[in-house]
Amino acid sequence: MNEKRTLGRRLGLGMFAVLATVALNAAARTSPNVDRLARFTPVAPGRHSPVKIHQRQSDSSWDSYNWSGYAVTGAAGSVTDARASWTVPPVSCPIGSKPRQNQYSSFWVGIDGFNDNTVEQIGTDSDCQRGRPTYYAWFEFYPNPMFIINSVTIHPNDVISAEVVSNGGGWFTVSLTNVTTNQPSGSVSTQVPGAQQSSAEWIAEAPSSSSGV
Repeated sequence: MNEKRTLGRRLGLGMFAVLATVALNAAARTSPNVDRLARFTPVAPGRHSPVKIHQRQSDSSWDSYNWSGYAVTGAAGSVTDARASWTVPPVSCPIGSKPRQNQYSSFWVGIDGFNDNTVEQIGTDSDCQRGRPTYYAWFEFYPNPMFIINSVTIHPNDVISAEVVSNGGGWFTVSLTNVTTNQPSGSVSTQVPGAQQSSAEWIAEAPSSSSGV
């Protein structure tokens, strides 16, 4: 999946509704939410990385190798909340696919990653793994590893609602709900050193591994 993706201020993906709350002078900060997801499984790190920019276009959009979607940017510390909802895209796997032909597509909402090297994010995947359609929810505080959320079942065409919140002091909380099945994930929080809080985005991503995008 080495094709070039276009990332701009706005693209007509038609899948998501997003609200990014930008507070340039946020005085009030909530305490970190230390609730943990009921069950989650760590997987290989580095799957959902910051944007890989190819070039900027004359209409102020950007070409990206791994992201497609919408991003809003601001001063460091200005982004405190990003929320989105989307419908899980169904996938059709090629007949006779082999494990080496695995294909991945990720859909998420997050803070950071456009102007810095962290991404605080939560979303779903619609993959072809070992020739079979595979769907799951996950979160990742990049560059830390990704975790699969086992407590929420994901099906094609389910409606998902998700949110990433900055709690101040470099702490972030992520949560997700399968609206169709009324399954909330609970919330998980962690501190992310170096996070700038300078962008919010909702993205369809071609994730990365050690072999590339």
